[in-house]
Amino acid sequence: MCTKTILDASLFSRFGDNEMKAWRQWIESGDGVLAYTTTGRFGRELRNNWMIRNYVFGQRRGRSALVKKPELDEAAAELQGREFSSNDQHVLELALASSAQVLCTGDEALKQDFLKNLPKLRRGVYPHNASRKAREKFLSAYRCGAG
Repeated sequence: MCTKTILDASLFSRFGDNEMKAWRQWIESGDGVLAYTTTGRFGRELRNNWMIRNYVFGQRRGRSALVKKPELDEAAAELQGREFSSNDQHVLELALASSAQVLCTGDEALKQDFLKNLPKLRRGVYPHNASRKAREKFLSAYRCGAG
């Protein structure tokens, strides 16, 4: 299966920006799979943003992966009692339940939690503020069959 990714609500408003273009193309090409859920806080954030909601549901043909409540509950139980810098445990639960390797966020505390506090997988944070070349290079390391 291809690399799973999560888009945090901190970047929902920047979704159409050029900085996100390489990430969107990476998913649309089939190299990335967008993990999402329709339950809990993440589901509410998704429902409250029509552009992201339409994109997620428009990518269903193998380019998005729905994580259901039982899987999220299992991840929540595994993370219970851990200390996190961010207030985004719902994103970390989704990352753990989906085995997401790429996080797209502007939240520094969430970046640190994603990289340091989840079970070891090769994980990275999409460098949305970097140059186009750096963004493309990052994503090429996570395309299907890479690494």
